[in-house]
Amino acid sequence: MPYLLKKDKDSIDFQGGVDVYEHFASMSAQDFAGALNYFNFKAVKIWVKKNGLRYWVCALVVGTLLCCILEIWLKIICPYERRKEKENGTIED
Repeated sequence: MPYLLKKDKDSIDFQGGVDVYEHFASMSAQDFAGALNYFNFKAVKIWVKKNGLRYWVCALVVGTLLCCILEIWLKIICPYERRKEKENGTIED
């Protein structure tokens, strides 16, 4: 995950004085899934339009989204799985 400077995070987090994350956190699961997909797709579409549709642009976008998925897996899902394994035990052969 990119470790951005605080000023850079702030410029992303509070566009127009709106806390985007609180807005997303208040959504139902169904609304969150659609909104997250829309938000990411629109950001990518605008960036691709600005930079041109070229192989390196596609590779950069897909690679960045994949790294985001891996970061979610590493920082959120793995700790959850370890905790549940301690609570419930492992799957035996």
